[in-house]
Amino acid sequence: MGLKAGFGKADTISDNLFISQTAGVLSKGDWLAKKEELESQKMEKEKRAMETERKKEEKLIKRRKKERKAKASALSFDDGEEEEAEVPVEVSYGKDPTVDTTFLPSAEREKKEKEAKEEALRLLDIERTKHSETPIKLTVVSGGKDGGTHHHISLKLGNRVSHLLTAVINGKKDRALATAFSSDDLLLIVDNLLISQSYLLFDLTIAANTVSGTNLFDFTKTKPHILLRRWYNSKIDTSAAHIITYDPTAIYKLKSPGIWEVFSPS
Repeated sequence: MGLKAGFGKADTISDNLFISQTAGVLSKGDWLAKKEELESQKMEKEKRAMETERKKEEKLIKRRKKERKAKASALSFDDGEEEEAEVPVEVSYGKDPTVDTTFLPSAEREKKEKEAKEEALRLLDIERTKHSETPIKLTVVSGGKDGGTHHHISLKLGNRVSHLLTAVINGKKDRALATAFSSDDLLLIVDNLLISQSYLLFDLTIAANTVSGTNLFDFTKTKPHILLRRWYNSKIDTSAAHIITYDPTAIYKLKSPGIWEVFSPS
């Protein structure tokens, strides 16, 4: 479709840096690489700051020890009538720069992530609005006998999957779908992924949640299938067992041609 975008969890550096360096990122994989790079830079900066602070504290302690020794030497000629009062040394303790504490909860980190995520969602809404009227032509297939019935549907990226299913019903090209009276009676399957009727077509065209970071749904190459819900419900444990519900937050890996599985890194 030529339309791609990447949105996901935010980094923890700064909103401006996040927006400027992830603008135009085409995939979730690219975004994660950029996030890891920025996090690494931040951690290195914090380590340098901690090391500088530690050296300052060491110098302060050494200077105060020298001052106490000089004062004690001067008082030794004073008939020993006065005893030097112990001067407490205040030492501030910071994080050990060699210890990784990024796994610990941080209010500031969580706040940054929340703000950046909200900004990413705002930018996504802008893109949705911008392309909502962009036309899209889809070829979907119903039935399986003799290659099935092909339905050529013209919609807009701002339409939802339910609009696509309704258009198939209204086309009345497949007599097998005569029992379908609304979009709720049908299901949309892309490869082996069951797509919710609530998803916008725009969101599907930019979905890049694959291991390789490429588009998950390429409607120029893949023809979605239409199934009767009652058929699916009766075959869910047999011929429809390979079908899984699409989750936009998951990462998918191609197991075999036309078969996706959720990727779980070891």
